[in-house]
Amino acid sequence: MSKFDRELQFIILNAAIDAYPYPTTIANFSDYVTDQIDTETEYKFRVNIAYLLEHGVIDIGLPRRITSLSIFDILESIIATKKGIDFMENDGGLSAILNVTTIKFHHDAIQEIANLIERTVQDPEDKQKFLTQLKQLPYETTKHISLELVSKGLTQIPDVVRWLGTYLN
Repeated sequence: MSKFDRELQFIILNAAIDAYPYPTTIANFSDYVTDQIDTETEYKFRVNIAYLLEHGVIDIGLPRRITSLSIFDILESIIATKKGIDFMENDGGLSAILNVTTIKFHHDAIQEIANLIERTVQDPEDKQKFLTQLKQLPYETTKHISLELVSKGLTQIPDVVRWLGTYLN
């Protein structure tokens, strides 16, 4: 069985969200932790809290490393982050609104697509057909094609970087 327990991670993150904007208390974990905590349970909590910390969905607001703190100090200091709240709300939260990227669509983009067709399509008949169809496409369709080309281009970045490294060396 994996030491990474999704159910326990869910419990920890939910407890932090319930306590927000304050840190959690032992009471938030009363179903799982009493005055005494066995070594195995403590280990599971530590591992999963560390994992959630690394993903930035919680913070413990304490200056020392998680391995040097008592489990009770840790459980009384967990705070949900904006990233954790947005994740659990499952709507992207303000991050979805604030992190919007705008791509402006210019006539030059259509010209670049036409140039790409000119360079890559060998059959003159096909080339002419594609260029004619491109000129007749409605704005939204052209925009969609451009965005798809950008997306496909971005997936090729590792190949481009590798090629550039080879070329420069």
